Amino acid sequence: MGNGPFGLSVDAKLEDLDLDPDATPKDNGLRLLKSVPTPSDQFKSYAVIAFPGVGICEIRAASEPITGDTLGGAAMGKVDAIAEVLESKYGKPVKTDICGGGEVSCGADNWTYALGSGERAYAYSWEKPAQTPPATIRNVRIAAIGQDIITSMVRIDYELNDAAKCKAAAKALGAAKL
Repeated sequence: MGNGPFGLSVDAKLEDLDLDPDATPKDNGLRLLKSVPTPSDQFKSYAVIAFPGVGICEIRAASEPITGDTLGGAAMGKVDAIAEVLESKYGKPVKTDICGGGEVSCGADNWTYALGSGERAYAYSWEKPAQTPPATIRNVRIAAIGQDIITSMVRIDYELNDAAKCKAAAKALGAAKL
């Protein structure tokens, strides 16, 4: 078991991970995991953004879909509850609760619709969160993610330290395909 979220080792290499052999890695290095050492009952699926020679750049987890929640109460409640737990670990977060759409799409009856169309954001984030040494997580974000007009989910992303190496690896992967 590792020292990072969900029991993953933050310095793990690709060969150390329980990768889903049926899932094709994405161009951005996203790879689905079959399992994690310490799963959370809040999340259904796990993934990493990782590159050969670099290791894990991000750890992600997603909840089961939340359907029929057009007002967003279930999604907001789940995000709020997880953020409260994370606050005890990482300190005070920055909350984002905005809607940039029009009066109709930002109305209370269209919360999930606006989330799914990209007009609404509901999240908490921690930049350089408080951690016990060695500090390895540079950003944590928990957010409601819209899937369609009546379905959302909750996703958590942990960005790990060496962003420059991760960005360079992603560019190299993209360049190799051109």
